[in-house]
Amino acid sequence: MPGFWIKNGTDLKGLKVFVSAYTNGRDDWYDLQDDFKDYEKSHWNRNGWEVIVVKNPSTGERRGWYMQTLDAGALECTFMGFDQDLALELNMDR
Repeated sequence: MPGFWIKNGTDLKGLKVFVSAYTNGRDDWYDLQDDFKDYEKSHWNRNGWEVIVVKNPSTGERRGWYMQTLDAGALECTFMGFDQDLALELNMDR
């Protein structure tokens, strides 16, 4: 299913994630999951350009990326830290 799968690839706990709603859905803050197991908590159904933001509520630190969904497959995004880019992988089976 097109859109973004987003997970935490760090040891940081309590992080939140936000995905803009330019093309679909809601733009609320959600808990950043440690894996892709739960569709409801890890997947954002979007189609087009969106902003992905991760924040640490205890420090106020934030980092965002402007991303485009793909026509086929899903883009798996792994947060690697506030000083790094997202790790990206295309999954054609999703």
